[in-house]
Amino acid sequence: MIPGPDRWRLEHMRRYSQKALDLLGQGDAEALEADEARLLAIIACVQIVGEAANRVTLETQARFPGVPWRPAIDTRNVIVHQYFEIKAELIVDSVRRDLPLLIKALDRILAEGGDIP
Repeated sequence: MIPGPDRWRLEHMRRYSQKALDLLGQGDAEALEADEARLLAIIACVQIVGEAANRVTLETQARFPGVPWRPAIDTRNVIVHQYFEIKAELIVDSVRRDLPLLIKALDRILAEGGDIP
């Protein structure tokens, strides 16, 4: 069973990964650059995913080595500390490439994890 706070964080990772994908839709980097509010919303979702990943205990992270913990955390750190390097093209590529795989991994974990104690 996954401890309650970790399960809650995993659920946030799942929820905000899906929100980022939904917000992106079929748009490309050019469309995203033209819609700053949507770009900022997607960036916020990706940041939340990384923050939640960073707060999952090391024990839970070790139980699920297939989850890209470090890349999610590192992406969050870039967003927060190197925000001036964020490019719409990188966000689009990351959301499309990484988040569907993360969602699949999280779905498996959450399905197997049982109820929150």
